[in-house]
Amino acid sequence: MIPFFKPGTRTYILAGVALVSALLLQAHAQGVLVLGPMIKLTLAFILTVVAPLVPVYIRKALAAMESGKSKPLADQ
Repeated sequence: MIPFFKPGTRTYILAGVALVSALLLQAHAQGVLVLGPMIKLTLAFILTVVAPLVPVYIRKALAAMESGKSKPLADQ
């Protein structure tokens, strides 16, 4: 659990995400909003931000395994 979340805040966050998703899908179904370009831009943004970080996390995981702070999943 993330330490800065107070009890119940995850519920509010999930409810907010569900509400926004429902509104966007309803607007798309009624033809008011086209979700295709928005989804394409969002996926491109996620790939742009996350893809360069993957090697960093792999290096950190390998360093933790070598120092003995972390065990591989097969050993657990």
